[in-house]
Amino acid sequence: MAYLEPRTRKNGMTAFYVRWRDRQTGEPLSQKFDDEADARFLLTVLKAHDSDTDAAHRSAVEFYAETFTVSKMVSEHIALLTGVNGYTLRRYKGNLKNHLTEGLGSADARLVGYAEVSSWVQKMQSKGLSSKTIANVHGLLSAAFNTMVKLKKRQDNPCKGVSLPKSDAIEEISTFLTKDEWGRLSRLINEPHRSLFEFLAMTGLRFSEATALYGRDFSIDPRGRTTVKITRAWTHDENNTPYLGPPKTAQSRRTVVVDRQLAISIGPLLRASAKSGAHVFLNRDGERMDHRAAWHAWDRAVIKAQASGLGKRPRIHDLRHSNASWLLQAGLDLFKLQKHLGHKSINTTINRYSHLLPEGYDDTATAMERAFAS
Repeated sequence: MAYLEPRTRKNGMTAFYVRWRDRQTGEPLSQKFDDEADARFLLTVLKAHDSDTDAAHRSAVEFYAETFTVSKMVSEHIALLTGVNGYTLRRYKGNLKNHLTEGLGSADARLVGYAEVSSWVQKMQSKGLSSKTIANVHGLLSAAFNTMVKLKKRQDNPCKGVSLPKSDAIEEISTFLTKDEWGRLSRLINEPHRSLFEFLAMTGLRFSEATALYGRDFSIDPRGRTTVKITRAWTHDENNTPYLGPPKTAQSRRTVVVDRQLAISIGPLLRASAKSGAHVFLNRDGERMDHRAAWHAWDRAVIKAQASGLGKRPRIHDLRHSNASWLLQAGLDLFKLQKHLGHKSINTTINRYSHLLPEGYDDTATAMERAFAS
């Protein structure tokens, strides 16, 4: 006789074991579930077939083949997406496989309601998943339900109104280098990476944008300033193979001014690119700059700098943050900084860099005094 056996784990979570003796072989069998509803479904099917495992399996396959499950819904949503790169598709499919296929994924998408989605969020949280991961997968799930509504397969989105856990993780803190710190660090970096890292620090470009540049992307404007147009960036397809695609967002398509001295220092690289048709920044073998090799070169230099007194451990991407801090210190306002960095929203710029403008509080205080002066 098939029966259900709940068991409490050491972490406080409950696992549900369905146990039965196969009618054909007499062999004792069991199946563990994290979701009680899935366990009870198997129990019901087994009882309906008098613990005949093969018959129960065939019945379950037929049931799910006819049911438009949440997993099928999300898969259909992913297949209908346009304008997304391979990396994003790979991440979506990974979220479906790792966090939705079991449990909620087997439920009928037409019948799932607020309670089922809330229960799923609670289970994800009990598994120790980060708030960010839960929010990302919930976003994919909600978008899939929106697609289902558009296709008129249901009238509402059960994800709406479901509360998500607030992040209790320590937020990754950006490291801002002073110009003096960067100068001391840059001297420890060998070519060809030094020219690339200097370019990142002086322009604020992303690594994927800078390594995708050709000599033809640079020009001299009417005022004699060197500028560079950002029209492409390295990205990856579903097989994690790198290829040149559009920048991160539409706003990332932009023109950036290049410092005069920097333009002079990379002049030989620009001329070599114009002659060969290859990228401006290449490795020693004349091939594209690989991020892993660049990171190794960067890490070696940072370790040396720390041994010489650098009290920080910056990442390559922190050159972008440092560039932003230098421009703000020089008087550039946040709206112009947004354009310079290619942020999609001014909120991103404000959230990341407004704390570097302490005088902003003074301006606010002065304005308030004027506004409310009696």
